[in-house]
Amino acid sequence: MRKWKVLIADDEYIIRDGIHSSIDWEKFNMEVIGEAEDGEEAVELAIEHQIDILLVDLNMPIMDGLEAMEEIKEQLPNCKMVVISGYDDFRYAQAALRLKVEDYLLKPINPGKLEELIMDLKQKLDLEVNQKKYIKQAAIQIKRNHVQLRERFFQDWIAGQLANEEIREQLQFLHLPVALPTQYLVIKWPDYHLNQTFMQENDRQLYLFAIENIVKEMIGSEKTVIFWDQSHLLNVCVWEQLNRELLTKIEEVVQTYFNLTIYYHMEDIFIQ
Repeated sequence: MRKWKVLIADDEYIIRDGIHSSIDWEKFNMEVIGEAEDGEEAVELAIEHQIDILLVDLNMPIMDGLEAMEEIKEQLPNCKMVVISGYDDFRYAQAALRLKVEDYLLKPINPGKLEELIMDLKQKLDLEVNQKKYIKQAAIQIKRNHVQLRERFFQDWIAGQLANEEIREQLQFLHLPVALPTQYLVIKWPDYHLNQTFMQENDRQLYLFAIENIVKEMIGSEKTVIFWDQSHLLNVCVWEQLNRELLTKIEEVVQTYFNLTIYYHMEDIFIQ
């Protein structure tokens, strides 16, 4: 795991050095990547090193701490910022709060309080990176299981287990057209269910796959969802009207190329 990058910005060397030397940064899996003595330098170093934590004084030359924080926050929105100031002024505190700073420490800095703050920042950063990791893993898993999720959704829908609002939400989640499908088609290959000893299960699966490919090719897959259910019926949901001539043509093609007889049933979808 990479170390968290820290930048200390203060125009007084003794303050910068005191902060730097008062914390065992290694203990918190952190490194101080630099020190800045003015706001402009702080912005440059922060962006160059893509820092995670900024400890910044408000009263600095060239560019003050507030302006520097605004620029850094714009470039690095996840950067944790801690204000270190010699001014106990509500106006400064209010401006700092607007920038969503983590804390507002007054000089002279208490080393114990600073260490507690650094520990808290480490926990926040670790939590955020773990959340991102878990979300990424979940997204990958969902992508891998997209076909299964889609099939399960349509099976539940066909079984009447979903409310209309759930249907719309699931369509959006599965990256399908938000508008509801207009037609529902079921294609059956009766011979699959016959006890034909001469046809191995692998051969039957190949025929099922071949039928599915023909349907996909002839109907098109852009606005179509095609899946087999547990009864080995080929289910087709379409968002554009199909004509009977096309379905008859599918029957003929399957018969011609594979000598298989299939049957279909099609219904228009009406949902209130």
